Amino acid sequence: MAALPEEIITRILSFVPAKSVGRFRSVSKGWLSLLTHPDFIKSHQNALNKFQLIFFTTKSNNNYPALYSNSYNEPILKPSDFELDFKLGEFNYVQDLIICGSCNGLVLVWAKNIDFADILVLLNPTTKESMELPEFCDDYLDDYEDLELDSMHGLGSDGSGDFKVVSVFSLHGFFALSPGPMFVHIYSLKTNTWRQLTDSVDDYSCILSKREGVFLNGFIHWIVTKFVNGIGRTVILAFSLADEKFSDMKVPEGVQSIDIMSLDYCHLDVAVLGGKLALFNEMLGEIWMMNEYRIEESWTKILLNGFHEIPMVTPYRRNKPMVFHHDGKFMVANSDRMMVYDDEKKTFDETVCVWDRENFEVYGSYVESLVSIASCIEQ
Repeated sequence: MAALPEEIITRILSFVPAKSVGRFRSVSKGWLSLLTHPDFIKSHQNALNKFQLIFFTTKSNNNYPALYSNSYNEPILKPSDFELDFKLGEFNYVQDLIICGSCNGLVLVWAKNIDFADILVLLNPTTKESMELPEFCDDYLDDYEDLELDSMHGLGSDGSGDFKVVSVFSLHGFFALSPGPMFVHIYSLKTNTWRQLTDSVDDYSCILSKREGVFLNGFIHWIVTKFVNGIGRTVILAFSLADEKFSDMKVPEGVQSIDIMSLDYCHLDVAVLGGKLALFNEMLGEIWMMNEYRIEESWTKILLNGFHEIPMVTPYRRNKPMVFHHDGKFMVANSDRMMVYDDEKKTFDETVCVWDRENFEVYGSYVESLVSIASCIEQ
């Protein structure tokens, strides 16, 4: 190895699995410097780009709820196969932990602890780093003690090397569908601080939306309700991390026709599939792809034939069908397996992963990365 030029060594190591890179950092000071350099971390992510699933279990070895990760193409999932175990605290119910987004290998987790207090945790499943985010000032909520509080969160990168978390809080009357006061907080990993955004988003409501945000093209996206003259319409709310402004996009007419009062729109998930913004109707097995970003006329519907024939989630469990895209293929995770959809044959082609649905549930996905949470914070 000593006879090889450094650029050749760097190129070879760019294709080495992340777990091995972590061990190789102990080889020498030179390799430690090389393998922790931002340029290498970026090239490693571009070369490897390994897709991983995140699972949740209440049956961990330490007898408390935990998160694990595992490759999507493992034939059978067993507890011993998991490499991670994050001590995220004690939770009252499975529903009290949600993956709110991922970006460049980092994952944002929202949870309620045993005292029903909200916490946000940033973690890198590849390097096994995790950090609970500091609390932000919410004294203004004392003025709205009679209102219910809902929130949604997202994670992204602003292009300058800084990771940011955006939290949107919606206040409303009990079971009210009309919008109330909304407050936006932005967290910077570089400064490890929160600040409140002054721009108003009071025309929107996240009362019945999903908490999870999706990052694409510098924007974090959520499914929300927009009220115009008292009438609510389902839209995609987009927040730009560059200029910190909100905007929205119309959903396809076939989706918009859903009766808001029936709450059926809650079955919509916003996702990034094949590098494109997408919507997934987890009840109908429909995927809507936005082929050109922010061009609303470019929406195209893909119907997953055979979707209703595969085993679905058992009652009263959080787990629900989730759609992913990897190596040019759509993949659907349901209660106990990951299935590949062949878009040319218009059928589900194979099962690539099976797990014990009584103990494990798919909560999300991420792409492997060597980004260090600690090194992102300015000293």
